[in-house]
Amino acid sequence: MKKLTLFLILFLMGTSTFSFSPSNYSGPKTYIGPAKLKAMSVQDFLNLTPKKYYELTGTRMTLKQKLSFVILKAKLRKQLPDEKAEGKKTDIGLLSLVFGGGAFVLALIPYVGIISIPLALAAIVLGIIGLGRKKGDTKSLIGLVLGSLFIVLVIVVVAAFASGSWW
Repeated sequence: MKKLTLFLILFLMGTSTFSFSPSNYSGPKTYIGPAKLKAMSVQDFLNLTPKKYYELTGTRMTLKQKLSFVILKAKLRKQLPDEKAEGKKTDIGLLSLVFGGGAFVLALIPYVGIISIPLALAAIVLGIIGLGRKKGDTKSLIGLVLGSLFIVLVIVVVAAFASGSWW
């Protein structure tokens, strides 16, 4: 009898929760504000200050609204394409090719030749990244081959010196 009573109490409590009630959600709320703000371009909105907002609407922003306004503008700036970065895209394949060839040239210069090993490693890494971004990129492939060839040659030369068969 105790088990049945406990089951009925739990059942009644479980069914009387708000999970079975319909939602009070009425859909997305739309922004109703001055027509000047609605017709504003994104760049004009990003240049908007709280003072200019007051001039347009006639209402002052609270501190919380000002902080929200600054955060909103920062998020919008992050989502917009950066015009400055558009023209400055680096060709990683070309960089890999230059580093791979530069490793061979720098190896011939005394006391500077040690720099050619990290340069060859950078050529390998950039070549792999360049091939990952653009399949069949010839510059990346050549840079990767030059960097790898240089590292193999360094290993062969070091092994020859270590074994004593160089002389």
